[in-house]
Amino acid sequence: YERLLRLTDTHQDRMMRGYALYGLGHVYREQGRREAAWACYDEARLLGEETQEPFVLFEPRLGLAMLSLAEDNLPEADRHGQIAWQQARGTGNSRQEGWP
Repeated sequence: YERLLRLTDTHQDRMMRGYALYGLGHVYREQGRREAAWACYDEARLLGEETQEPFVLFEPRLGLAMLSLAEDNLPEADRHGQIAWQQARGTGNSRQEGWP
């Protein structure tokens, strides 16, 4: 993901940068590097809002929800989870994944 992130800088590809950031956020979260994960997810979230790419809208919010849950911040986890759910429903991904 770090290599992809460098490539997106070279080619100025905002959508792919969002993909790289949320992927790197997942890696950091699994490694316990919460602050680094939070920063990646937050930047990816902003890029998702800018590009309106469905997975770059959904995945960072899901990551932020998981981080908030790990920190026992249930209101924040719920907020990010609800936004992720609404974004998935709005893009049609919810029906493909079997969501209500």
